Amino acid sequence: MSGRLSGNLTMQDLAGARGQKIRSTPGIATVTFLVLASMGPYLLPGVRFEQAVIYPLFLWAVVSGGLGRGYGPRLRSVVMVWSLYVAIVVFGLIFPVLNSTPYGSGSSWASGVDNAVLPIAVISTTVSAYNRGGEPNRLLSRALKVLVLVMCVNAGAAVAQYLGLANWAAWTGGGGVESVSTRAAMQGRFSGFANQPAEAGLLYALAGLGCVHVYRQRIAVLSASLVMLFVGGILTVSKIFAVGVILIAVSLLTNLRRSWWRVALLAAVATWPLAMVFNGVLPRWSGVDQIQRQVSEANVDLLSAITAGRYSEAGGTLRDVWNAVLHSSPVTGYGPRGLDIPYDSGWTEALVVAGLIGVVLQVVVFFVLFAAFWEPSADRTMRRFVLLLATLLLAASLGVPAFTANRVATDVWTVLTLVLLCLGSDSGKPLVRSSNGRPRKPLQLC
Repeated sequence: MSGRLSGNLTMQDLAGARGQKIRSTPGIATVTFLVLASMGPYLLPGVRFEQAVIYPLFLWAVVSGGLGRGYGPRLRSVVMVWSLYVAIVVFGLIFPVLNSTPYGSGSSWASGVDNAVLPIAVISTTVSAYNRGGEPNRLLSRALKVLVLVMCVNAGAAVAQYLGLANWAAWTGGGGVESVSTRAAMQGRFSGFANQPAEAGLLYALAGLGCVHVYRQRIAVLSASLVMLFVGGILTVSKIFAVGVILIAVSLLTNLRRSWWRVALLAAVATWPLAMVFNGVLPRWSGVDQIQRQVSEANVDLLSAITAGRYSEAGGTLRDVWNAVLHSSPVTGYGPRGLDIPYDSGWTEALVVAGLIGVVLQVVVFFVLFAAFWEPSADRTMRRFVLLLATLLLAASLGVPAFTANRVATDVWTVLTLVLLCLGSDSGKPLVRSSNGRPRKPLQLC
């Protein structure tokens, strides 16, 4: 019997495909554990479960030789850029700048270093999962499915908060410390296991985009998942989630074509909690007051309303911070200790801890992400996904450090790494493995 079946497909290729499921098991397990760990509790004050998982996995990848290969040109560019960002942050730790701003210095340099280093650890761990035999498309599919499941569970946890059935203060704060999530819940903004409503809103939006991407051919699962994500997102009263809803709608329209109306009909069921609140069936939700106040503010200053005052026609709350840093340490910022202020923006955090160099480096990362959309030989569905993902992260970065925030960073960089791996070959198509385990171009079936 001939060793070549059709086109470029050989018996060796089929043998490699049969062994691929076994070889991909460690990779599947790794990305699953990464996403699950991101929503773990605080083990000690300042020590999260995700840190206790990611850094040992990263060290194991380094020691076992799981790194050093498998990076495509785009992901390699991102790693180089972010490594330079880490170097600037560490430089600020070794050679601290005297704080001449009206703000106090941050209390912990360790958390600042963690924010900068964690993305590299997540990228490296994810690449090691790919190098151990995982196909990037399979790994991405698994990561997104787990993220959807986790955020649906988180939506249930937020509903339990709203009904007064659960209090996740110990989960989100650690050591009895009152967390932002606890204070936000007092105002009717429920984020479940996440630290902050804004972070939860970004994760719901990310999960929604991922849900459409992986379940676009399974309408029932897609609809049920979007309903749960929609409920959870509404309870956060997050403007980032509002942006995500628009992008999810675009994704539905471009991916489902004739089936989009079925999803829209079923997703409309997600309005039932609000309907029952307004009709008095469920306890009154104070988050309604938050929404009404934001709508009223939008009539006066739309930019201020949609950014919670961070940016406005008069300058916004972040203007003074930017001016202070630009007039005192504009090039490299103040290092990982930063300033004792809420950054409320990925760009503000970058400026404070790494100066204008850090801001430019983040611009380069976004440039790489948006440039991936223009890869002509890439799969059209993947190109749309990376475009919507980059747009979501760019919008989110105006209100939260999307690349470094607790819990968010792990999921964002896991998904980004796998997307760039799927676009990682020179042709823009995902690499697959032959029977000897080496990367090669996809099979041409004919």
